[in-house]
Amino acid sequence: MFRLLDIPCDAQALKSGDGRKAEALLLDWVENYFQSGVVDPTQRARLTNMPPIYLQHAGHSMTIIGFERLRNGVKNLIVFDPMFRDTTKILKYVGRQFESRFPDMSLRPYRRSHGYLRRYHEYELITLRAPPGGFPSVPTAQASH
Repeated sequence: MFRLLDIPCDAQALKSGDGRKAEALLLDWVENYFQSGVVDPTQRARLTNMPPIYLQHAGHSMTIIGFERLRNGVKNLIVFDPMFRDTTKILKYVGRQFESRFPDMSLRPYRRSHGYLRRYHEYELITLRAPPGGFPSVPTAQASH
């Protein structure tokens, strides 16, 4: 669809091979992609100016909007998955500033971990190609957790 609309994009296929599993390749690729646009690498939660990644696997697609590396080294994709709806617990906070005693719980429905990803042996990714001068910077927003 992007090509039909003359939207510059790149496609990438990842599959198991050379002793590496597809999910490990995917997690490394996505981490590098988002790291390439980090605004301030000194922050614990890093903003990036990279657009989302469109991910396809075995008849299903979702949009990767972020990446998470936990202190123990575990990596997760943060996604919007059209198979799942946002809960009312999340929707009531849209557009509002809030504090949460357990912010980790808010991300749970949006995470795709190694356990989910290892079920698949091939992935296709589509990324938008940066215009001359790069992607615009992300406006900073204050969030309380």
